[in-house]
Amino acid sequence: MNKFLVVTLVLLLSSPLYAGELSFSIYGGKDFYRIEYMKRGFNLIDLTEASINRTGFENPWLLGVDFGFCIGNGFSLDFAAEGVYLKYDVNYTVSFPFPNDPLNKKTSYYDVEWARFALFLTLRKTIISTKYFQLYGGLGGGLHLIAPVVSDRFLMMTLKDKFDEFDPSTDVSLSNKFGGNANMGIRIIPFAIPLKFKAEAKYTMMQKGDYEEPDSFFSVLFGIIYNFKL
Repeated sequence: MNKFLVVTLVLLLSSPLYAGELSFSIYGGKDFYRIEYMKRGFNLIDLTEASINRTGFENPWLLGVDFGFCIGNGFSLDFAAEGVYLKYDVNYTVSFPFPNDPLNKKTSYYDVEWARFALFLTLRKTIISTKYFQLYGGLGGGLHLIAPVVSDRFLMMTLKDKFDEFDPSTDVSLSNKFGGNANMGIRIIPFAIPLKFKAEAKYTMMQKGDYEEPDSFFSVLFGIIYNFKL
């Protein structure tokens, strides 16, 4: 990945289309999807009775940075990195009988981390440009690192029997997925200051996961852009 980025930058800077203008932006916003509350009983692989009580979450906040390289004729290549991080509660109960108490149950309480991190490369085109605003659209793709959502199916596949302890720090790990994105946005150009402000809607698609990971969703972003020439 590092070699790819270096080669891409060298080609851009040496290209006759390169317009000598770079941009840097910081942005924030929200993903729009919902992970439902869950309260469900199930059996482990050894047929031990178990249950899960999970809080849900929706529309998490995201933060990101973006580097843009103008390549002329209203086109730019943008490299972006963004991430979402939060915690949710999981209560896991499993039957754990003793000789003197065959109905004994063991309940454990967890704060489980959920995260989505992404690296994007997007080709953008300025569609309308005036003195005070620009309308643009783009298409791109990238690599996502995304965590599974703990559920009855996740616990059943992760824990084989009642003696297995659930450890979110090791059992909940990020997986790699490739995806595409399309976006449309506007840049506001205030009078007499070297900054621009952007508002953008983005649609992201990625490979479907096994444990409720969102695979297609909209995001709304707001950011500050600084342009400079080389």
